Amino acid sequence: VLRRLDFRPDVLHLHDWQTGLVPVLLATELKEDPFYAGMASLLTIHNLGYQGLFPPSILQRLGLSPKLFALEQMEYYGQVSFLKGGIQFADLITTVSETYCREIQNPQFGFGFDGILRGRAEQLFGILNGIDPKLWDPALDRALRHPYTADDLKGKAASRKGLQKELGLAVGAERPIVAMVTRLDTQKGLDLVVEGWEELLKRNLQFVLLGTGEHKHTAFFSALKERYPGQVAIRLAFDDALARRIYAGSDIFLMPSHYEPCGLGQMIALRYGSVPVVRHTGGLADTIVDPQDDPLRANGFTFTEASVPHLLAAVDRALDLFPDKRNWRKLMRRGMTQDLSWSRSAQRYLELYQRAMEVHRA
Repeated sequence: VLRRLDFRPDVLHLHDWQTGLVPVLLATELKEDPFYAGMASLLTIHNLGYQGLFPPSILQRLGLSPKLFALEQMEYYGQVSFLKGGIQFADLITTVSETYCREIQNPQFGFGFDGILRGRAEQLFGILNGIDPKLWDPALDRALRHPYTADDLKGKAASRKGLQKELGLAVGAERPIVAMVTRLDTQKGLDLVVEGWEELLKRNLQFVLLGTGEHKHTAFFSALKERYPGQVAIRLAFDDALARRIYAGSDIFLMPSHYEPCGLGQMIALRYGSVPVVRHTGGLADTIVDPQDDPLRANGFTFTEASVPHLLAAVDRALDLFPDKRNWRKLMRRGMTQDLSWSRSAQRYLELYQRAMEVHRA
């Protein structure tokens, strides 16, 4: 396509295993082609758990050199990994948060790639994703019947009652609404929620879940849909408008991920004044500050160990603060006014594009 368009970019910014072959091609069979010679490559890893694994015969099918099936090239435990190819051959590599960048260089989070990534540590960087502040703005969101701002939270209270009515929860209850808008995947900590379900529901709260995903989790929550009238609302679907009303109407946003390269849910929750309770990992660690760590910058609650007791302890700390409306609103407003846009990250990418060009020339 580039040749047909006669478009010769300075840098090709590539994403995940699906584009992992591009740096391979640039560094091998296109290396001597004058048209491609000056193109640098930067590969962003969004989730190391997806590695693009294929049998060795894929190289022949794609007309690639069998020499690529080598340990220092694309071979990965007897298979060909497109992601490994991208990591080995790209000029620079990024991940979607600084903490995730560090985590994936260790066996616990490396999915077998930690040694490969440590080998390229000098060319590996973490840049936090952002969200569009115009797209995610409770003052402008057309899905909300009651817009609001950090300075005027009346619409937040109205959104809360509206959500209770829409989902069949007990209306007007002072119990905080704990929400999850998520892919139903074990990565997202759904196993912790399932294991701690009965204990969680003993708390003075209402619970809302929206999402689709793994059958074992959809089956579990499907069986619970009618068991807790007035306290629990479960919607096993993808519904953007409802998701926005849940962000607006909930008080606490639960995100107990085992690992989270960046995470957008907690950023959206902050914008809508739903206080996140998250596990301290990846992008969650880079965006959520616990009052125990820094009371003046706090915007949510975190826990470190991926276990039910630690999850419940973090939820309990949030529930304990909730009746203190003055300090709770401080947390809400701090999150709502936080800069979660792309501005700072875009500048970092520009710097790395320049660096990728320098590395490529070298």
